Amino acid sequence: MNGSFSNWQDVTSGVPQGSVLGPQLFTIYINDLDEDIECNVSIFTNDTKLGGRVSSEDEAKRLQQDIDRLGEWASRWQMEVNVGKCEVIHRGSKNRKADYFLEGERLDSVSVQRDLGDLVHQSQKVSLQVQQATKKANGMIAFIAKGLEYKSREVLLQLYRALVRPHLEYCVQFWSPYLKKDILALDGVQCRFTRLVPGMRGLTYEDRLNKLGLYSLEYRRIRGDLIETYKILKGLDKVGTEGLFPLVGESITRGHSLKIKGQPFRTELRKHFFTH
Repeated sequence: MNGSFSNWQDVTSGVPQGSVLGPQLFTIYINDLDEDIECNVSIFTNDTKLGGRVSSEDEAKRLQQDIDRLGEWASRWQMEVNVGKCEVIHRGSKNRKADYFLEGERLDSVSVQRDLGDLVHQSQKVSLQVQQATKKANGMIAFIAKGLEYKSREVLLQLYRALVRPHLEYCVQFWSPYLKKDILALDGVQCRFTRLVPGMRGLTYEDRLNKLGLYSLEYRRIRGDLIETYKILKGLDKVGTEGLFPLVGESITRGHSLKIKGQPFRTELRKHFFTH
């Protein structure tokens, strides 16, 4: 800094908190972690996931070999793995549900796994994630209702947008609900909030939304899906379009017609992000 250099210091493990170069150096350090690994691998900071199709004994052995390679890499580069925090989630009816081992220890099998704050169930159902989101959002509404003396419309709307709604929409394009009960549960939180605003009692939910300048959460999720679709098609998000939006030929207007595969778009998108 300003022509001055610090003294050399040995860093035996981890990334120093608050350092500028630490995260970049750590990324370089683990850059070859996925070499020779055949299955799908996803790395985010210190969180690594391996995944792939396991419908036969040979495929289960191949996944185990990749786990062994990961353990060998960690041992070679003195990167200690916390095996107790490593888990296996089996998905699909044809999954062999084999046992997997890392550094000689059997990995625990779970039905639900937390992935960057989201709960991923082996059945791909999102009810648990909806329950978690609504619980956090309702808790924040209760905090606002009890702790705020001056409840004007402007103040409540600002607090709702900053403290409540983010819990209901965090990474929602990944886990967006499709069951009616889950959709109603999310919008029920917003419905509860709108009743706190002065002058809104006695009105229908739709009327309250119109007067407050809000949209239903279901509408916002559809809008978010369209935005995400645009980003994918324009290459702004690095997601392979071949599996999600296969082109079906020229249309009579500019560009191409798109055919979304038989399964719902969100299911395909969720599957892509989880396996890649």
